[in-house]
Amino acid sequence: MGSSNCFGCLTFFRAGRGEVPTPKFQQPRTFYRDVSLPAAGFFDYESAGQIPMPLKELRLKLECYDFEESTDKDVEACAACIYDQMMYEASQLCNSPLTSAMAQQCVLQHENMSKMLAHFLASKVVWSTLPMKLVAQEESLKIQLRTQELALFHEMRAVLSKPAVLRALVADLAKAFLCDPAAESFLQLALYLKGFHAITVYRVAHDLWIRGGPVNQNAAFMLQSRASELFAVDIHPGATIGNGIMIDHATGVVIGSTAVLGSDIMMLHSVTLGATGKPTAGAKRHPTIGSRVVLGAGSIVLGDVTVGSDSTVGARAIVSKDVEQGSTVVGINVIIKQGGGQSAPTKSIQSTPRESSDSPDLDYTEMWSI
Repeated sequence: MGSSNCFGCLTFFRAGRGEVPTPKFQQPRTFYRDVSLPAAGFFDYESAGQIPMPLKELRLKLECYDFEESTDKDVEACAACIYDQMMYEASQLCNSPLTSAMAQQCVLQHENMSKMLAHFLASKVVWSTLPMKLVAQEESLKIQLRTQELALFHEMRAVLSKPAVLRALVADLAKAFLCDPAAESFLQLALYLKGFHAITVYRVAHDLWIRGGPVNQNAAFMLQSRASELFAVDIHPGATIGNGIMIDHATGVVIGSTAVLGSDIMMLHSVTLGATGKPTAGAKRHPTIGSRVVLGAGSIVLGDVTVGSDSTVGARAIVSKDVEQGSTVVGINVIIKQGGGQSAPTKSIQSTPRESSDSPDLDYTEMWSI
């Protein structure tokens, strides 16, 4: 999406000071913290909580990184710098018996970010219907489980190393770091942010899904099912999702199979991008969400509708109509700010007599009007 998705926002001062224009990047990290950035342009890690000072090279890479337009070579270089930063952060954990084993096994023994995430997530999502106590007692079951975990690790490492997926990983991590005021380091995001885990597992499942065939698609469904069980995030592997996706708190999120999401999106918990339940005869039945969109907690977008880029869907809002770019929606299809930044008069919900539930043509979305 051009410069609107780049990390130039790292050079901005905190909101409200007026030294520079409002950054286009949705919900920049400086919005939440009373932190002033040097005019030379890099994020002031020393003043922002307890974030370990990153390598200078990483700061420089992030300042010019773009979600969509950075070259594959630049993506690889930025991923390497982020992983160097994770290694630095993990090395600080080796002096405690509480964290040393985790730091060694999850981070320090791996040579790159793709391998580290593949190892970490494969150990989480490996599938077994048997109690682990029984598996530990049966050597043959233990071998089967280990074989599956190794196969999953190799598959995930291969997918996460692909240029397009690696670009998405870097963008997802950076988006989360910039948006989440509770994020104190890249290592924290990679190890503990289940929204990042869920979207990363989705990216592997989606790669399997588009390859087709019963084995690949069943493996994709297996990953979807395990991610739903572990992270409470249910993303169909057929959904199309862009780069730089932040799922905060990541509980109760549902994204349907024909949903399409742009890049640079922040969503909170309990977001549903679903269908209306009406038969579609195979046609697209889930929403299209533009880039640089915020989806508030509990918001619901239903049907083959479009939420334009740069829009905000308020907490617990219900959207069943197209939303113009740059708009803000609250309640049930109530627009309080139209595209272009102009305030819109609040439009009350039209009262429609409820039809009999026996009617085959009943469409509840018709009761929700802008």
